[in-house]
Amino acid sequence: MDIRHKKSTDAIIHAFGELLTKQEYQSITVSEIISVAGISRSTFYAHFDTKDSLLEETCHILFEHVVLKLDNLPLTKGKRVRFESMITHVLTHIRKNVNNILDLLRGESSEIFLLFFKRHLKVVIGNQLDNKFKQRDLPKEYVLDFVVSSFVDTVNWWIKSGLHQSPELIESYYYAVTSAVI
Repeated sequence: MDIRHKKSTDAIIHAFGELLTKQEYQSITVSEIISVAGISRSTFYAHFDTKDSLLEETCHILFEHVVLKLDNLPLTKGKRVRFESMITHVLTHIRKNVNNILDLLRGESSEIFLLFFKRHLKVVIGNQLDNKFKQRDLPKEYVLDFVVSSFVDTVNWWIKSGLHQSPELIESYYYAVTSAVI
């Protein structure tokens, strides 16, 4: 990516984030984004097809850190990240980025945010659960949907309860409930 392209993309995402702190997703217009970003309409559309695609990229950036940092987590004997370590890492990342995530969870954007969150989690968690499916007589897609949906619900509960519990404690709650399945 050349410097101008990256600079424009960063300006758009930053402007979008700034607007999300002040108003709900559905009320934000592309005109407002380009005004705050200091770019032209054609520059916006050269980078993003729609406001939804901008939201998707914003979510991707938030979740990308989680996936990239998994390489530094403790490994099991099979050279895979321990599932519990991955869950704790995701929760820690959420706690550190809670303001950005809260902005995305407000109003209409929450449905889209949660859809992207689930999509990213399915990739990460699906890779971790591959070996465990061989030991169970359950369809992989069903278990994966169950594990991801229950994790997203756990995160919502944790955020709404004020994030008072540690990521490790939330992970222990989650794992205690889902251990019968995974």
